[in-house]
Amino acid sequence: MLFSALVACTAVWMMVSPYLGLETGFRAVAIVAAGIVALILAPLRITSATARWSTAALGLALGLLNFGPMASLGSLANLGTCAVLLIIGGIAPEPVASVSAPAVDEITTKVVAPAGASQPAVRLPAGRRAFRGALA
Repeated sequence: MLFSALVACTAVWMMVSPYLGLETGFRAVAIVAAGIVALILAPLRITSATARWSTAALGLALGLLNFGPMASLGSLANLGTCAVLLIIGGIAPEPVASVSAPAVDEITTKVVAPAGASQPAVRLPAGRRAFRGALA
């Protein structure tokens, strides 16, 4: 979630930078549009690999736009920094927890079974169905 927050902060900075006088003309329109798209992709990238790669592609497009229209040094630095931050936020992995089915059975048996009982008092679902979102 750290990198999703990085993408969201970068998106907000991109949307505000034309009002600070850093971007003008076509570059201002392009960076605000990219900021809106990045703000939409920021929460989606937590669970979606497509959103992560789309964020990186958006950063790459902004980086390539930096070579286009003439701009001041501050504008070039702004767009280049935003592009690099979006690429970093796009290619950064999200942690995934995975638990094997035998380990789940062992854990549920030890936790649910009362002391000295041969069978657990309550049977919890185990395997992939129990941990559908946690398994990769």
